[in-house]
Amino acid sequence: MRHEALILLAVLSFYGAFSHVGNTTLIPRLAWRFTLTWGKKFNYK
Repeated sequence: MRHEALILLAVLSFYGAFSHVGNTTLIPRLAWRFTLTWGKKFNYK
């Protein structure tokens, strides 16, 4: 398994936990955006 895949899995479970709580949608959205850009940087490096 790739390192990026593990990071993505961790982020998905983190995002899922936050959305399951359902208190705020802003924090998961920011985390998701940050992870997408961070993942792209990781892939192209």
